[in-house]
Amino acid sequence: MEDPRRVPDVLAILLKRYYDSQFQNTAHPSLQRIALETWGSPNLGRNIRWGYAEDFVRQMVLRWLSREDIQDFFRLLLQDKVGDERRLNFWMRYADAIQETHIALGKRALGDDSDYVEMRQRKSGRVSILDGSNSENNAFIMNFGKYIVVEFGGKGNACYIYVVSDFQMPEHSRLRYGLIPENKIPIRNIKDRSKAKNWLSHGSSNWEETFERVLAQLAIYPAIQSNRYARFSR
Repeated sequence: MEDPRRVPDVLAILLKRYYDSQFQNTAHPSLQRIALETWGSPNLGRNIRWGYAEDFVRQMVLRWLSREDIQDFFRLLLQDKVGDERRLNFWMRYADAIQETHIALGKRALGDDSDYVEMRQRKSGRVSILDGSNSENNAFIMNFGKYIVVEFGGKGNACYIYVVSDFQMPEHSRLRYGLIPENKIPIRNIKDRSKAKNWLSHGSSNWEETFERVLAQLAIYPAIQSNRYARFSR
């Protein structure tokens, strides 16, 4: 039987080889799963277990997780599970600039629906309970380094932007029996106009252009440039 103490070393070698391949921008499900099970989430500066892997390897896995979280949120966790392809496409362009993500779940997403259970299991440590909101609302928290951006799943919610010094990213949140997160995030802490640097509406027909302009003013740029957006607003 293989010595389990060698797993981190072997995993680091396999991830490095994958990074050196032409597929580094395509997530490898098995490597991602084993890495998370072995070292936990590779949040920058917050998880010393990722010291086995070189920083560029950790960055690669962070990109995989950011893209996965964006897709899950804007397809699975919106109100009534009605996906928002416009917001998904917009934030996917920024995925490589995201350093850390966290999702706060409303009561409905904490239920026993198989899609939600599987999602919570995959995101162990990176999901919390959204406290004080309606049951169908969820929040997606993105750390861009100097700024934190918060999107919501419920209709009629603005996107909030905070300076990192005014907003603390949620801590690692273990799952209890039934895969329910331990941590709670009060909605008033992440939907606070008195502390937000800016809040942006998705209501206009060209909201993407407004968002991109505001983010550029904060030196947050998309890895993928695009001037073409869907015709219809959310």
